[in-house]
Amino acid sequence: VEQAMRDGAIGISSALSYVPNTFMSTAEIVRLCRIAGRYGGTYATHLRRQDLEIRAGVVEALEVGEAAGIPVHIFHYKVKHPRMWGRLSEFSALIDQARARGLAVTADLYPYIAGVTGLSASLPPRFLEGGTARMLERIKSPEVRAQIRHDIENGLPDWENEVAEAGGWDRMVISAVQQPANKKYEGKSLEELSRATGKDPVDAMCDLLLSENGRVTIIQFAAADADLEQAIRLPWTAIGSDGTAMHPERFPWLGKPHPRHYGTYPRVLARYVREKKLLSFPEAIRKMTSLPAQTLGFLDRGLLRPGMKADIVILDPDRVLDHATFETPQQFPVGIDYVLVNGTVVAERGRHTGARPGRILRRQDGPPNAIPATLQ
Repeated sequence: VEQAMRDGAIGISSALSYVPNTFMSTAEIVRLCRIAGRYGGTYATHLRRQDLEIRAGVVEALEVGEAAGIPVHIFHYKVKHPRMWGRLSEFSALIDQARARGLAVTADLYPYIAGVTGLSASLPPRFLEGGTARMLERIKSPEVRAQIRHDIENGLPDWENEVAEAGGWDRMVISAVQQPANKKYEGKSLEELSRATGKDPVDAMCDLLLSENGRVTIIQFAAADADLEQAIRLPWTAIGSDGTAMHPERFPWLGKPHPRHYGTYPRVLARYVREKKLLSFPEAIRKMTSLPAQTLGFLDRGLLRPGMKADIVILDPDRVLDHATFETPQQFPVGIDYVLVNGTVVAERGRHTGARPGRILRRQDGPPNAIPATLQ
């Protein structure tokens, strides 16, 4: 960690609901974060739990920040599991209290109630030990499948039960597979897969993982619109797609990816600013630009101001609109006329210019743990 920070790393990130990070102790995370904190780094975390035990996940993140003396950023802030819907304000209050104590805490979110994960994450952690090859060998066994079925139906104390938190097999949709014989299942729920194959859901899931060598992506509808609308209004939440840049003609193997790759930012402006009026236009832009830049310590980006890097988007606020849906996700938005990176036009009226003036960003030196005025 120390070498990475010297090389310009922004900080440390964790994904504590996924193997192998799930086995890390809080003390281990604090030890690493103290090193990053000495260099002005940030601790960014996918909470250990975002379901029935989300309170413990939030408390742990705040404890790490205060014990290590490091700012905390929470990835895709939400609650998952039907029994937890409507309780987001309880956990936001914990964050507000920490901020009042002087801890720099922020979060990000994407404007959809569904997330993405690997289908193998639906297996209890002990069956993932040793890597993909050993996992695949295990799930051939009827006895192991019976144990998986039992754990999914009854839950485990230190495991995010993907099926339970989504509310059932029908809310878990196959997003991407590689084998031509399985392509017909993209866009289908695991319940539909079960019916189509005449197998119970656990057997259908295990057989699909085996036929795809463990690489199956699913979209999980586990959150609620009311909680999303509440979270997006919080002053310390930024907008983050949790996606990547992709081209519909060059990534056919992606199947039916999450629409967030194509529609996150236009969707916020069209749905939550223009239609629902939950945010003002300037506030939404702040959540997409200066707030994330300042959270990561990039003080020369994120604002239109002399001396700043010229990363600029020119759009029509009355016309900007996302077209990507879960059914047909690989569609570009409209209403964005120009995109400039470092002062160079890279997109013009919906077409990439071929220019690639971007560069790798490294941590900028500055006072660690300072809360910029715009975040207070």
